[in-house]
Amino acid sequence: MSTKLPCGLLALGLLLASCASDVRWTKPDTDEETMAKDLAQCRRQAQVAYGGAASLPPTQVDPRFGPTGPSQADRVMQESQAISNCMRSKGYKLITVEKK
Repeated sequence: MSTKLPCGLLALGLLLASCASDVRWTKPDTDEETMAKDLAQCRRQAQVAYGGAASLPPTQVDPRFGPTGPSQADRVMQESQAISNCMRSKGYKLITVEKK
């Protein structure tokens, strides 16, 4: 498994870490309620695909070879990427919004 992060994911992480702005999903002619429903649906799909990564037990560690599967952080990242891909497939874009 590759440990390289796509540039887009790195940029997303930097945006999320920013103190001066927020990021949010947006789609023309879509109200807040519809966006929230779509986001919840994407989260459910990602949790089914990746087993609710945040609630999974830690990865098993073989003393000879180290971790025997993806770490919890890997699973959380995969789940996050699946949510992002799902929202983009529905026509949403992630934008930066200045904090008030």
